Amino acid sequence: MMIAALVLAAAGTAGCRIVTDDVIRMRDIAAADTVFAAADDNLVVAYAPLPGAVRILQSAQLARLARRHGIADGQFRDICFQRAMRKIDEQELLDTLSKSLAIPTAEVELVDFSHFPAPVGDLVFPRSGLALTPSKTPLLWKGYVIYGGGQHFPVWARVRLHATLRRVVATDNLVSGKPVRGDQVRIEPLEGVPDALAPAQSLDQVVGKTLLRPVLRGSTVSLDDISSSITVHRGDKVDVDLRTPLLHLRFEAAAEMDGRLGDRIRLRNLQSRNTFVGEVSGRACARVVLSVKQEEEANDDEINHSNTALRATDDVCDRGGKKAEGCQ
Repeated sequence: MMIAALVLAAAGTAGCRIVTDDVIRMRDIAAADTVFAAADDNLVVAYAPLPGAVRILQSAQLARLARRHGIADGQFRDICFQRAMRKIDEQELLDTLSKSLAIPTAEVELVDFSHFPAPVGDLVFPRSGLALTPSKTPLLWKGYVIYGGGQHFPVWARVRLHATLRRVVATDNLVSGKPVRGDQVRIEPLEGVPDALAPAQSLDQVVGKTLLRPVLRGSTVSLDDISSSITVHRGDKVDVDLRTPLLHLRFEAAAEMDGRLGDRIRLRNLQSRNTFVGEVSGRACARVVLSVKQEEEANDDEINHSNTALRATDDVCDRGGKKAEGCQ
């Protein structure tokens, strides 16, 4: 028997309760049936449904839940839950694309985009999701919506780009980790599709700066190549490295703020949903810097960030999805 039935459904199913978190708590049930208000409102009952689906807590399951928490027997009705969904607004999408591209003189023409409903959350189109080509055909730009506790829901757009600007071009092979000299770059005009994401448009933006990665002779220098530029953007997925003398962990987190190389930013573990501070160590990379006391505690404890279990309040498991703690 399952803690809840997972049923595919269109967004906006009539009569379903809306949840915005990744779990269903007792307060969500109490909003539909007030007899459950007597229980701890923060108690986790089940996983929230995936976007575009509903999760149903059946009357028999609610009766068992009530008995477990000392609530009088009654006539319980099924309660369904779904995530808040919305259609992507075209103007919001254009504004997001233009802001992410960060080339004021560029014209962004929206040709098509994903019209299916997306969960309510922040719309993100990172520059890294756009594959630039000199072709005049529409370019595919991959993005996502951040919802729940940092989950990513994929969305896309097809665009045409045109820009009139000055760009910085390497006249020599530039290596990472060394300051760029004035005789290694020059200014050139560009008319058409940009050949680099966020191209540097003045020598002052490049000369004397160190690069995060090599730039070949004849290539445009991007602001993303410069160590003083933002290396990790809010919403990016980041590979996190945690090392102590007795422990080495790698796991994935979501950035909750922008950061440059060496900055300490707030991150959210995609498994446990816990937030912590990490130091940006490269593109889509961060490391956890522990104090001596924290290292001692980490070495004494068994740490496993990637397999945090959900504490369930019922005695049954959802065999169709993730399992609650204690399920076999």
